Amino acid sequence: MHRGRRSIGLSLSELLLAVLILVVLSSLLVPALSESAGDVLPDSLEPSLGGTEETPLNGGHFSPGEIDTDADERMDCEDYTMHTQDEWDDESIDDENWANPGPQY
Repeated sequence: MHRGRRSIGLSLSELLLAVLILVVLSSLLVPALSESAGDVLPDSLEPSLGGTEETPLNGGHFSPGEIDTDADERMDCEDYTMHTQDEWDDESIDDENWANPGPQY
């Protein structure tokens, strides 16, 4: 039985080219999703997610670079989540098996 090195079928130049392509692609994606405020919403998406000051949408408007644009003590990502999730009445789903059935207060 031979215990030598196994070839993965790529030369060193092909491997370096593949790494270079990955680096270039990742550098193109990262700026588009950069986040400066720490509110989890990418800066490039905040204006479209929250509408404008005149026509707020989804709990917004959201300003890139601000963690709590409307100063309501909730981060912009929390405002967005609260305004885009499905609504239900309190106690209306207590009978569902949530691994700990019954009221969860």
